[in-house]
Amino acid sequence: MKKFLPTLIVLTLCMQYLLLSINANEFTKELFGDNNILRIFGLFNNLTFSLFPVMILFFIVGTTKYMLEIFDEDKISLSEVYVIVGNALIFPLIGMSFYITCLFLRDYKVSSVEDIENLHFIFGLTIKDFCLFNRAFWLLAYSFIYYKLWHFQKIIWWKVALSLIIPLLLVSLIGVIIT
Repeated sequence: MKKFLPTLIVLTLCMQYLLLSINANEFTKELFGDNNILRIFGLFNNLTFSLFPVMILFFIVGTTKYMLEIFDEDKISLSEVYVIVGNALIFPLIGMSFYITCLFLRDYKVSSVEDIENLHFIFGLTIKDFCLFNRAFWLLAYSFIYYKLWHFQKIIWWKVALSLIIPLLLVSLIGVIIT
């Protein structure tokens, strides 16, 4: 029963990412018209985006558990890490809910990429504002994971911090090297 809520959160996040992908495909149709190549690309885009939260969950759970084992902190099971990380994803879920709502309540047409960058949503928010909100909600999620591992699981604070930060830094470094 403890795994039900985290699983529900991740599945809901998958649905939100799917809705985001569908909306992005609509933007593409408005910009470039409708053709078979874009439809095929849209299908692959929908599949990839809908699985993205699951990949994020596996990455955070796997790397956190692995890093804790490197630091000889094996008193927490993989299942417990799954529950903590799954529950922490409620924060990105809340952020995405607001974003998805704003995207689907739009009453405008897009004719260029600049139109997308200059869109103003509810309360005058822009895409850049949503990027900032997204980062803040992910920071809340990582803070929640840190707090639960440190305070409730009684794992030394620096081991928890390094277990969360090192994988993120490695992925960021690989991203910088690739681009």
